[in-house]
This record gives sequence, C-alpha cells and structure tokens, in this order.
Amino acid sequence: MASNHTWVYDPRKTTTTIGGEEVYGWAEGSMIEFSKADQTTSTTRGLDGRDMTVNINPMRDGTATITLQHTSPFNKVLYTWAESYQNGFSSTVLPIAPFSFRDPSGLSIETTCWLEQVPSVSIAQETGELQWVLHLADVLPKTNESWAAAKNLGNILGINLPSF
Repeated sequence: MASNHTWVYDPRKTTTTIGGEEVYGWAEGSMIEFSKADQTTSTTRGLDGRDMTVNINPMRDGTATITLQHTSPFNKVLYTWAESYQNGFSSTVLPIAPFSFRDPSGLSIETTCWLEQVPSVSIAQETGELQWVLHLADVLPKTNESWAAAKNLGNILGINLPSF
C-alpha cells in the first residue's frame, strides 16, 4: 500500500511567507513539515488475486506544520487570522491566503492556504512552542527552474549564491 509523502525542511535555511508576510520566530530546532493529505495511489485486487487495479489520486493538497516560539510576534498575525474565522472576514483579512515557500536547493511551493489547526495556549505560558497547521491547496514542491539554473551556474563559476 502506498503511503503519504512528507517533506521536512530547516526553516532557518528557507523562506516561508503567509499572506505576503515572512514567517519568523521559529522554535529552536523546529522544522517545517509538509505532508500530502492522501495517498498517491491505491491498489485494488480481485478475489483470486490475479486481477489488480492501480488508482492514481490526482489530489495535490496537504498540510504544512510550523512551530513558532511562544514569544514570536508572528503568532499574533496567525491568531488575528484565526479570530477572523470566528468573527467574519473583511477586505483585509480573507479565509484563504497566499502561501510561498522557497528552499535554497531550488524547490518551491506557491499556492493558497487556510488554517486547519490553531495551537492551544495557556495565559500563563511564557516560553515554549506553538504548533500551527495550515492546509495547502498544492503541497507538492516544484523545482524553481530559474533558481536551479543560477545555482548550477554559480557552482560552476565557484560563486556561492546566498539563500533566499
């Protein structure tokens, strides 16, 4: 049986934006994790085991899990977004936001997202981590051809290109 795909990245080496704002205040040692929502394929076999059908799932959605320090100011941005789900949306706060992720290797995700899980928080909590789960319309990383070409050319010329 096929399994879900999961990709894990170090947020200090990548750039992630939600609603056009760069995410910051990552928890120490945390990773940003992308998981495909459904299996890529499923297999059905006949009773006698001779007939087999492979079904390909075209769905591309999934989740991004980000872990921020409890003291990160970006939590306020996300909590404001979460409150708008309860209080109604305005022209400046919409239920679905643009999501962008870039990795120095040339992989990127450009899609839309919405909140799937808001972390629990204690008023007395002053340290620790808050884990946010976003649902992405397309979670599959794609190669950024321009960046990959520039990175390869830089390697050939001995130029170390900066991370995004």
